[in-house]
Amino acid sequence: MRWFASSVLCAALVACTVSEPVQEEVGALQPADVLYVGNAGILVAHGQTKILFDPLYQNDYGQYQLVPPELRTLLLEADGPFSDIDAILISHAHGDHFNAADLISFHAAHPDAFIIAPPQALDTLLATGAVGDGMAARFIPMGLDYGDDPLRVALQDMTVEAVRIPHAGGAQRRSIENMVYRVTLGDTATVIHMGDADPADAHFAPYENYWQAARTDAAFPPYWFFLSEAGTAILETRINAAGAIGVHVPVEAPANLVATGQDFFHSPGEVRQISVE
Repeated sequence: MRWFASSVLCAALVACTVSEPVQEEVGALQPADVLYVGNAGILVAHGQTKILFDPLYQNDYGQYQLVPPELRTLLLEADGPFSDIDAILISHAHGDHFNAADLISFHAAHPDAFIIAPPQALDTLLATGAVGDGMAARFIPMGLDYGDDPLRVALQDMTVEAVRIPHAGGAQRRSIENMVYRVTLGDTATVIHMGDADPADAHFAPYENYWQAARTDAAFPPYWFFLSEAGTAILETRINAAGAIGVHVPVEAPANLVATGQDFFHSPGEVRQISVE
């Protein structure tokens, strides 16, 4: 796979005082483009299909990238690159990946977008009492237990698959419903978003046939996959991906991550173009 050089749309979005430059440059997304929103949040655009992963959250836990106001406004107003979103996918219900109130606001601007999430996130939404029938009708629950076979759903011009891979942090976090999504857009471009997956091959090896059944053009793992031999092997061999770009990188990028030479998103507004095999 051939990776193109990144394009930083605003070198320091936190210093921007107006959103117009972001609208003009980001709004020109081409097929197979990936826009970094913040933390583990990305927009993937291919052809006429656009999907979002983990873009709506409000907790940075004192270290992670928040969505800049300029991008957040565009997202919640369905403007610029965030118009005509087909689906939003939530990996898990933690505050640095998901916020119920924001997702309700998102639905108001994107009433036709599918909302794909594990039951823990959808239950949190329903508990607000602010979810109407129209929003609930767009829910696609990913109800998987650890060890279940992958779940596959065909939606318009995309195919969404999910595997439950434990959240990083050990067995005590096994109850968190963390989904690793593999999504194919337009029958051609395939991406994997890994949420906060644990980088242990024991979680991935049982799905060997599943990974090998489809080539992935780009994977988006949390950065800690780059920091161990096991995590790197999962990315380079196990999940059958042509390349990987790290996400969930702290504001202060770890020195050991930089030293790996691996590619990762760090400044919200960055774009990568990926080649589709």
